[in-house]
Amino acid sequence: MDRITPRKAIVVRRDEANTCVRNELYTAAALSACSGVELLLESLFTEYYISLLRDDRQSAKEFLNEKESWNIKNDLRNQWSIANWRRYFEKFHIPNKMQKRFGNEIKVLHSDTLKNINKEWNRCKHDIYVASPKIAIHIVEILNNALDELDFLAGAGSNQKDSVAELNKSWQDHWGAKISDWTAKKQNTPVSEVLSRLTSLLNLVVKLASDPRTDFEHKTSLLVAAHYVYSAIDLIPDVENNVKTLVDDGAVLVMTMSWLIKHENLDSELVNEHWSGKDDAIKEIQTLENYINSNHQALFPARLRASGTIDVWPKIRRVAEKGPETLWQDRLVVN
Repeated sequence: MDRITPRKAIVVRRDEANTCVRNELYTAAALSACSGVELLLESLFTEYYISLLRDDRQSAKEFLNEKESWNIKNDLRNQWSIANWRRYFEKFHIPNKMQKRFGNEIKVLHSDTLKNINKEWNRCKHDIYVASPKIAIHIVEILNNALDELDFLAGAGSNQKDSVAELNKSWQDHWGAKISDWTAKKQNTPVSEVLSRLTSLLNLVVKLASDPRTDFEHKTSLLVAAHYVYSAIDLIPDVENNVKTLVDDGAVLVMTMSWLIKHENLDSELVNEHWSGKDDAIKEIQTLENYINSNHQALFPARLRASGTIDVWPKIRRVAEKGPETLWQDRLVVN
């Protein structure tokens, strides 16, 4: 049985709720819609986090740590209810921050809206209670409208697509020719083996992230990896006219794709559809991962590290095990 991603799960709840309304099962409709709203709140949080990464990785890390501290302080064990999300959003002014960043108001995040939805959910779950048609239909409409907001932020809206496409074009214009020239002169070296595929890998990641058929959860990780490449703040800082400093970017893309394929059931047919290489994309990514594992000492020498305290290779290796988000989760211990 295929694993249901958060994006798919929200749509499932939405469809269940609408079906229940059509059959006049209003309590069941309210329960399904409330469950969908809870999942949607987590997805909106993730999209805001990804957006921060594009501009300021330090701010994104602080934002994630802030949520983790709240999680520990309130002993939530990562099991957040609508009430927990509402209190968290309100305390840290998340709706205002999202509106400022995305340029539009996300109505589902209103504190009063979430309070009323949570109240109705508790009634349906814990009391002998039958939801009224008016209330049930209202909650279902909130979920329907909120999904449109999520689609826009997740990349279905033209603005988000354009921003990712523009970032990719800007990066390719700056680095593409330099990488081609350098790798042509430095053939058969570990660094050239990785860098010769960097532009193709980045195009693959961007196309998958922009494809509406890509699951929301996969799209999030793909955007994280792409923004790692676009950002100048790396484990190995990018140095102008020195393409060798991009080797960590190539390795991160390889490890991200490997993780998504092996552990997250990324659609292999979709991957090959967007792959510009001659060989099968899955096999080539696997070959590249094995090559990087075997040649990591040559690829990531100490002189290329951001500082003497950062061991680059274990952090990159962990991407293949846990995903690209682990790159800036300092609390993780890598052996």
